[in-house]
Amino acid sequence: VPSGGKEPRELEYDAKAGILYVSNAGNGQLVALDARSGAKKGAVSLGGRLRQASADGRGNLFVADEARDVLHVVDTASLKALGQISVWPGKAPTALVNDIKERRIYVATANSKMIVVDPDPGQMLSVVETKGRGAAGIAIQYAPARLVRLYMPNDDGTLDVVQNAKLTPSLEGSVPKLSAGTAVAFDEQTGRAFVAGPNGIQVVSK
Repeated sequence: VPSGGKEPRELEYDAKAGILYVSNAGNGQLVALDARSGAKKGAVSLGGRLRQASADGRGNLFVADEARDVLHVVDTASLKALGQISVWPGKAPTALVNDIKERRIYVATANSKMIVVDPDPGQMLSVVETKGRGAAGIAIQYAPARLVRLYMPNDDGTLDVVQNAKLTPSLEGSVPKLSAGTAVAFDEQTGRAFVAGPNGIQVVSK
Protein backbone atom coordinates (compact mmCIF):
# COMPACT_ATOMS: atom_id res chain seq x y z
CA VAL A 1 0.00 0.00 0.00
CA PRO A 2 1.53 3.37 -0.97
CA SER A 3 2.17 5.69 1.97
CA GLY A 4 1.04 8.74 -0.01
CA GLY A 5 4.29 10.58 0.68
CA LYS A 6 8.03 10.22 1.16
CA GLU A 7 9.86 8.40 3.94
CA PRO A 8 6.95 7.00 5.98
CA ARG A 9 8.12 6.84 9.60
CA GLU A 10 5.18 6.36 11.99
CA LEU A 11 1.66 4.89 12.03
CA GLU A 12 -1.39 5.67 14.16
CA TYR A 13 -4.42 3.39 13.98
CA ASP A 14 -7.90 4.64 14.84
CA ALA A 15 -9.74 1.38 15.54
CA LYS A 16 -13.14 3.03 15.94
CA ALA A 17 -13.00 4.72 12.55
CA GLY A 18 -10.90 2.03 10.83
CA ILE A 19 -8.40 4.64 9.68
CA LEU A 20 -4.61 4.31 9.55
CA TYR A 21 -2.67 7.59 9.68
CA VAL A 22 0.77 7.65 8.08
CA SER A 23 3.35 10.29 9.03
CA ASN A 24 5.63 10.89 6.05
CA ALA A 25 8.83 12.51 7.32
CA GLY A 26 10.30 13.20 3.90
CA ASN A 27 7.68 15.67 2.67
CA GLY A 28 5.59 16.55 5.73
CA GLN A 29 2.51 14.79 4.41
CA LEU A 30 -0.03 13.17 6.77
CA VAL A 31 -2.10 10.58 4.93
CA ALA A 32 -5.27 8.76 6.03
CA LEU A 33 -5.76 5.23 4.69
CA ASP A 34 -8.70 2.87 4.94
CA ALA A 35 -7.32 0.13 7.20
CA ARG A 36 -9.27 -2.64 5.45
CA SER A 37 -8.73 -1.79 1.80
CA GLY A 38 -5.63 0.41 1.94
CA ALA A 39 -7.43 3.07 -0.12
CA LYS A 40 -6.41 6.66 0.44
CA LYS A 41 -9.08 8.59 2.36
CA GLY A 42 -7.37 11.97 2.38
CA ALA A 43 -4.18 13.87 3.13
CA VAL A 44 -2.99 17.12 4.61
CA SER A 45 0.35 18.86 4.01
CA LEU A 46 1.75 19.89 7.38
CA GLY A 47 5.36 20.44 6.32
CA GLY A 48 8.36 19.88 8.53
CA ARG A 49 9.52 16.39 9.41
CA LEU A 50 6.61 14.39 10.78
CA ARG A 51 7.06 11.71 13.40
CA GLN A 52 4.65 9.98 15.77
CA ALA A 53 0.96 10.87 15.83
CA SER A 54 -1.59 10.22 18.58
CA ALA A 55 -5.37 10.62 18.65
CA ASP A 56 -7.24 11.92 21.70
CA GLY A 57 -10.54 10.16 21.09
CA ARG A 58 -12.32 13.48 20.65
CA GLY A 59 -11.69 14.09 16.98
CA ASN A 60 -8.18 15.51 17.20
CA LEU A 61 -4.89 14.05 16.03
CA PHE A 62 -1.59 15.40 17.35
CA VAL A 63 1.49 14.95 15.17
CA ALA A 64 5.08 15.53 16.31
CA ASP A 65 7.24 17.65 13.99
CA GLU A 66 10.91 17.19 14.84
CA ALA A 67 12.04 19.89 12.40
CA ARG A 68 9.86 22.68 13.81
CA ASP A 69 9.65 21.71 17.51
CA VAL A 70 5.85 21.67 17.50
CA LEU A 71 2.83 19.40 17.62
CA HIS A 72 0.45 19.79 14.71
CA VAL A 73 -3.24 19.58 15.62
CA VAL A 74 -5.40 17.97 12.93
CA ASP A 75 -9.18 17.59 12.81
CA THR A 76 -9.77 13.93 11.94
CA ALA A 77 -13.24 14.50 10.46
CA SER A 78 -12.16 17.07 7.87
CA LEU A 79 -8.44 16.20 7.88
CA LYS A 80 -7.57 19.87 8.17
CA ALA A 81 -4.83 21.49 10.23
CA LEU A 82 -6.16 23.39 13.26
CA GLY A 83 -2.90 24.86 14.52
CA GLN A 84 0.33 24.08 16.32
CA ILE A 85 1.47 23.62 19.93
CA SER A 86 5.05 24.52 20.83
CA VAL A 87 7.07 21.97 22.82
CA TRP A 88 9.69 24.51 23.94
CA PRO A 89 12.10 24.00 25.68
CA GLY A 90 12.03 20.59 24.05
CA LYS A 91 13.87 20.15 20.76
CA ALA A 92 13.08 17.69 17.97
CA PRO A 93 9.96 15.93 19.32
CA THR A 94 9.90 12.38 18.01
CA ALA A 95 7.28 10.53 20.05
CA LEU A 96 4.13 11.31 22.00
CA VAL A 97 1.27 9.58 23.76
CA ASN A 98 -2.16 10.77 24.89
CA ASP A 99 -3.35 10.20 28.45
CA ILE A 100 -7.03 10.40 27.57
CA LYS A 101 -8.08 9.95 31.22
CA GLU A 102 -6.30 13.03 32.55
CA ARG A 103 -6.19 14.99 29.25
CA ARG A 104 -2.42 15.17 29.03
CA ILE A 105 0.02 14.67 26.15
CA TYR A 106 3.49 13.37 26.98
CA VAL A 107 6.11 14.30 24.40
CA ALA A 108 9.58 12.72 24.15
CA THR A 109 12.21 15.03 22.66
CA ALA A 110 15.73 14.52 21.40
CA ASN A 111 17.34 16.97 23.85
CA SER A 112 16.73 14.84 26.97
CA LYS A 113 13.39 16.27 28.01
CA MET A 114 9.84 15.06 28.36
CA ILE A 115 7.26 17.80 27.83
CA VAL A 116 3.80 17.56 29.39
CA VAL A 117 1.12 19.40 27.40
CA ASP A 118 -2.50 20.22 28.16
CA PRO A 119 -4.19 19.78 24.77
CA ASP A 120 -7.27 21.89 25.57
CA PRO A 121 -5.60 25.31 25.94
CA GLY A 122 -2.64 24.01 23.92
CA GLN A 123 0.07 24.89 26.40
CA MET A 124 3.03 23.32 28.13
CA LEU A 125 2.43 22.34 31.76
CA SER A 126 5.76 20.92 32.90
CA VAL A 127 9.18 19.68 31.83
CA VAL A 128 11.00 16.58 33.08
CA GLU A 129 14.75 16.35 32.58
CA THR A 130 15.66 12.84 31.44
CA LYS A 131 19.05 11.13 31.25
CA GLY A 132 19.08 9.52 27.82
CA ARG A 133 19.87 11.18 24.51
CA GLY A 134 17.84 10.87 21.34
CA ALA A 135 14.34 9.76 22.37
CA ALA A 136 13.06 7.10 19.97
CA GLY A 137 9.64 6.20 21.35
CA ILE A 138 7.22 6.35 24.25
CA ALA A 139 4.71 3.99 25.87
CA ILE A 140 2.27 4.58 28.73
CA GLN A 141 1.31 2.47 31.76
CA TYR A 142 -1.84 3.25 33.73
CA ALA A 143 -1.48 2.42 37.43
CA PRO A 144 -3.83 2.87 40.43
CA ALA A 145 -4.31 6.19 42.24
CA ARG A 146 -3.94 8.39 39.14
CA LEU A 147 -0.38 7.22 38.54
CA VAL A 148 0.98 6.81 35.03
CA ARG A 149 4.43 5.76 33.89
CA LEU A 150 6.07 6.69 30.62
CA TYR A 151 8.73 4.40 29.12
CA MET A 152 11.10 6.22 26.75
CA PRO A 153 13.91 4.36 24.91
CA ASN A 154 16.81 6.42 23.60
CA ASP A 155 19.36 6.18 20.82
CA ASP A 156 22.18 5.98 23.38
CA GLY A 157 20.85 2.68 24.78
CA THR A 158 19.13 3.96 27.92
CA LEU A 159 15.47 3.59 28.88
CA ASP A 160 14.06 6.52 30.87
CA VAL A 161 11.02 5.90 33.08
CA VAL A 162 8.99 8.97 34.04
CA GLN A 163 6.14 8.79 36.53
CA ASN A 164 3.28 11.25 36.82
CA ALA A 165 1.74 10.81 40.26
CA LYS A 166 -1.43 12.89 40.65
CA LEU A 167 -0.30 15.18 37.83
CA THR A 168 3.18 15.74 39.31
CA PRO A 169 5.73 14.30 36.84
CA SER A 170 9.28 13.27 37.75
CA LEU A 171 12.04 10.95 36.53
CA GLU A 172 11.56 7.63 38.34
CA GLY A 173 14.63 5.93 36.93
CA SER A 174 16.86 5.25 33.97
CA VAL A 175 17.78 1.74 32.81
CA PRO A 176 21.29 1.64 31.29
CA LYS A 177 22.96 -0.70 28.83
CA LEU A 178 20.04 -1.57 26.61
CA SER A 179 20.60 -1.80 22.90
CA ALA A 180 19.71 1.44 21.13
CA GLY A 181 15.91 1.57 21.24
CA THR A 182 13.82 2.19 18.17
CA ALA A 183 10.32 1.55 19.59
CA VAL A 184 8.62 0.52 22.83
CA ALA A 185 5.36 -1.09 23.97
CA PHE A 186 3.97 -1.86 27.42
CA ASP A 187 1.96 -4.91 28.50
CA GLU A 188 -0.56 -3.99 31.22
CA GLN A 189 -1.12 -7.63 32.22
CA THR A 190 2.51 -8.59 32.87
CA GLY A 191 3.85 -5.15 33.80
CA ARG A 192 6.67 -5.48 31.29
CA ALA A 193 8.04 -3.06 28.73
CA PHE A 194 9.26 -4.36 25.36
CA VAL A 195 11.99 -2.33 23.70
CA ALA A 196 12.88 -2.93 20.06
CA GLY A 197 16.50 -2.51 19.05
CA PRO A 198 18.82 -3.33 16.15
CA ASN A 199 19.40 -6.91 17.32
CA GLY A 200 16.03 -7.92 18.74
CA ILE A 201 13.58 -7.04 21.51
CA GLN A 202 14.56 -6.64 25.13
CA VAL A 203 12.07 -7.22 27.96
CA VAL A 204 12.21 -4.90 30.98
CA SER A 205 10.34 -5.50 34.25
CA LYS A 206 10.17 -3.34 37.35
